[in-house]
Amino acid sequence: LENELKLKHKEIIELNIKISGWKQQIEDQNIYCNNLIKHLDEKSRNETLLRKEINEHQKQLENANFKLQQKLQLTQEEIYENDEIKQLREHLILSQQKCMDWKKKWKQQCLKIEQLESEKIMTQ
Repeated sequence: LENELKLKHKEIIELNIKISGWKQQIEDQNIYCNNLIKHLDEKSRNETLLRKEINEHQKQLENANFKLQQKLQLTQEEIYENDEIKQLREHLILSQQKCMDWKKKWKQQCLKIEQLESEKIMTQ
């Protein structure tokens, strides 16, 4: 009976050792899971921050692209306006030249008329 009691006591000690080992494994697994959860949470936060940063950079890029398009459009409009101004200036110069030519012809005509009238008066 005493041997049986010692044997049972030895089995209980062995079972307690096994149970302690399992408890330690469970505790280690809990620590590992908690660390893994923390790591995943940190990665999620980093991913969220990176996503926000990417979105901000995307918005900045879109704004820069929009401003560039506006600048290009203004430049095109300025080129068009400069061409139009150049054409108008050329037209104005030609018109002034024609005007001077007509004025010269008119003066010549006036002079001829005066000469004709003068000759007419002289011949009368």
